[in-house]
Amino acid sequence: MLRAYKYRIYPTDEQKVLFAKTFGCVRYVYNWGLEIRNKLYQEEKKSIGLVELTNKMDRELKKEQPFLSKVNAQSNQYALRQLNEAFQKFFKKKASYPTFKKKHNRQSFHNPQHCSVDFKRGVLNIPKAKNIKTVFHRKFKGDRIHDVTISKEKDGKYYASILVNTFEQPLPKKPVTEDTAIGIDTGLKTFVVCSNGEEFESAHFLKAEKRKLKLLGRKLSKKKKGSKAFNETKQKIAKVHSKVARKRLDYLHKITHRLT
Repeated sequence: MLRAYKYRIYPTDEQKVLFAKTFGCVRYVYNWGLEIRNKLYQEEKKSIGLVELTNKMDRELKKEQPFLSKVNAQSNQYALRQLNEAFQKFFKKKASYPTFKKKHNRQSFHNPQHCSVDFKRGVLNIPKAKNIKTVFHRKFKGDRIHDVTISKEKDGKYYASILVNTFEQPLPKKPVTEDTAIGIDTGLKTFVVCSNGEEFESAHFLKAEKRKLKLLGRKLSKKKKGSKAFNETKQKIAKVHSKVARKRLDYLHKITHRLT
């Protein structure tokens, strides 16, 4: 059974530089692959498979762009795998058509192999980056790490999502009975109303931060776009929105835990 555990990480300045290079490389490879697939279909009405596209990257693109060889090769290959999965979801009508990745959105890269953790020292090891300071707020069972995803959110914080094979079997489903079943209705005034009479009020987390966001928005409008002050103010706004998102998620977890 695969289970993901997400941890906050605190990379050094040197590791941040490596992460930034890897973010840029996987984004470049993903956009390169998407451009090739778009152009090939528009001109010849043909498609290109994952293996062929990966070979094209290794034989041609890396020679044209030597900087791609300075990061983990498997991370670049995984970017093309993600692109292929995005097209598969589109063809199955489970998602919209893949779009180009942007620099200022959430950044991430995958490490499919050669990753390890040390709970005693509180560090995470991935290819080309060792001893990454990590806050392990909970340990996981299982000695096989499937892959590790390093991400950087818009507020500038770094996280590691570790996918682990726990070798656990899922619990059998219990039959639904009148004693264990419950009806749930969601609304605006009252967030959740249950059939047993229990209610959960709406938590207006954004409303509490509205004044701060308004002031930061005014400051941002007076800054020159692309300047250092503009980017710093923009990150402050992202931190407020991140705080609101975490509060909402925590509230949802508490409700679902209470109901289950």
